[in-house]
Amino acid sequence: MPNHTTTEPLVLALLKRPSDEARLLQQQTYHIPIRQSKHLLGASHIAWYVPSWHPQTPWSLRYQATIYSANLMTRAAYIPEESLHPRAAERYWVIAVTDLHLLDPVIASTHWRRVSVHRVDANVLARTNELGQLGSIARRMPTAAQQWEW
Repeated sequence: MPNHTTTEPLVLALLKRPSDEARLLQQQTYHIPIRQSKHLLGASHIAWYVPSWHPQTPWSLRYQATIYSANLMTRAAYIPEESLHPRAAERYWVIAVTDLHLLDPVIASTHWRRVSVHRVDANVLARTNELGQLGSIARRMPTAAQQWEW
């Protein structure tokens, strides 16, 4: 988690497949569908959940990084080897990150098994021992767009 106490929004994202983890570690990038991009507004950090496929730490929050930039592109442009994917023509936000690191310790999940993109307070996440504790918090956090509603 960030080394300082902060109330900045942090995005929790899913590393759905091993290829997503490999791309994150090699390119320091991650893709989020536009339909889930509301969670990105105003967020300066991102953390990744790995599900059951991960051999060392299944069902846990494993990585964290600082968001450096975001670019809009099609899935096919970002992942050319999946140009025949059913959503290849859809647009995604491709997030470039810096300060990517393994959480020590990882934050396990004994309750959540299905995690998509969520938004939480980085300070709250830094104090949690179990990912399931964040459920009610993630549902109550407004998006940046909601904070600016009149």
